[in-house]
Amino acid sequence: MNYCQLSGCEGVLALKAVVKQGAHIQGLLIPYIEGDNPWEASIKREDELCEIAASLEKVGYYHQDLNCQNILRRESSGEVYFIDFARGLTDEFYPLDIILSLIPLT
Repeated sequence: MNYCQLSGCEGVLALKAVVKQGAHIQGLLIPYIEGDNPWEASIKREDELCEIAASLEKVGYYHQDLNCQNILRRESSGEVYFIDFARGLTDEFYPLDIILSLIPLT
């Protein structure tokens, strides 16, 4: 699954850039979300999370590291977003061969 293929899905932020150093991708640059994760701000409607997950499922993607730290609520609008689509990788750097499926080669 390519991250750009998720761009039309509800609750997915647009990819702005890819941060690389040598053969490693250090991260994906997405817009800043002013708000809290669910550890700090309660999600009042669980169906919001289900709608986002269903939107991702329609394009064949299943978030493999879905936890409270990977869900954000925008403070100004209350919109909910999923982040961290890198299959549970949380080390400092993502090996290029593992993350290539998330980004387009252009």
